[in-house]
Amino acid sequence: MKHIIVAGFNGALATAITGVLDILSLTGVSWELIQEESPTPKFKVWIASADGLSIKCINHVGIEAHISFTQVMCSEQIKENLTAIIVPTIGSPIEHTLAKNPEMNAFLKWGSEHNLMIAANCTGNFFLAEAGLLDGKRATTHWGYKEMFEARYPQVDLHADQLITVDGNIYCAGGGLSWLDLGIYIIEKELGYSIALQTA
Repeated sequence: MKHIIVAGFNGALATAITGVLDILSLTGVSWELIQEESPTPKFKVWIASADGLSIKCINHVGIEAHISFTQVMCSEQIKENLTAIIVPTIGSPIEHTLAKNPEMNAFLKWGSEHNLMIAANCTGNFFLAEAGLLDGKRATTHWGYKEMFEARYPQVDLHADQLITVDGNIYCAGGGLSWLDLGIYIIEKELGYSIALQTA
C-alpha cells in the first residue's frame, strides 16, 4: 500500500487537511462499497506535524497528528512505501506562518531529495517556494496572492491562472478548494484514470 503524508501546521485550512485525507483514504473503498465489493484501500494517509502533536487550524479546530516529521524521516517502514508529501492551504497570515515553521522547509527538502511527489494546495505553495523547491519551476497558487508570491519568489515560473501545475515531481494546486482536484490528480497519476474516475 502506498503511503502519503499530509504535512500539518498551526493555522492551516482544516478542509485542505481533512478533505484530501478523506479522498485518498477512501480510494479503493467508496466505489467498492457502492458496488457491494470488498473494499481494498489504496493509500495509507498520515497526518504529520513538526513535533507529532496536534495542530490548531485557522478555524480553531484541533487535528491530531499521527506522527512527527522526524519519525517519518527515520521510519524505514514508512519510507519504503512513501510516495508523496502534501502541504495544505495556509489560512493564517502567510509570512508569520512561514517564519513559525522552519521544520517544514527541512522536511520538504528531504522529501524532494528522496524523489517523492511534493504537492501543495493554494497558499501552501508558499512553503514549497520557501524551501527552494519551486526555483526555476512552473507553479501556481491562489490568484489573490499572485503579486505577493511573485515579489517574494521571482525565480519561480508562476501561473496563477492555472488550477494545477506539474513540473517534475512538484504538483501545485491553485484555489482554496483545489485540494479536491489535486487529490483526484494524484490518484490518477498513482493508480490510473479508471480508479480516479471511480473515486471522483
